Amino acid sequence: MSRSQLDDLTAFLVERMPPRAFQAFAAEADSGRMVRTMKDLGNGRFRICAVRYSVTLSWIDFPVRQYPPALLYAHVAAWIEERQTIPAGMSLEQSEPQIDPTLNHERAGDLYITMEVIDEVVIIQDPRGEIELMGQLWTLEDPRIDTAEEFDLSVTVAGGE
Repeated sequence: MSRSQLDDLTAFLVERMPPRAFQAFAAEADSGRMVRTMKDLGNGRFRICAVRYSVTLSWIDFPVRQYPPALLYAHVAAWIEERQTIPAGMSLEQSEPQIDPTLNHERAGDLYITMEVIDEVVIIQDPRGEIELMGQLWTLEDPRIDTAEEFDLSVTVAGGE
């Protein structure tokens, strides 16, 4: 199974910000709910549900003079635009991240970013699977999106020569 949106966002930020910015960092899932959204995804895969939850990214004593909070905000916005996935037929209830910066002293402050994400739970038929559904056994599967890399196109012109 692939990593969660929270794991992906955290890795995205850690890759782009200096290590000093992550000395007192935490990424936590705060609350959530399971949404039953059974859907046939093709190729023997089914989305059995989605997990909608709130995540909080927190930095204690973030070096605000060395790295402006706007840099973090820009990275989070870039992740949302380029990498966040929202399952088909679903939408975020809280689409904009909430921020809570607090200046502790001249050089550092606490930063909190709270936002909603949705992770799909996808299963695939497997005779050794641990999930029983519809009289069959299933196992967890990566919720990837299949895309065609090639396709053939055939066109017929009506009334043509």
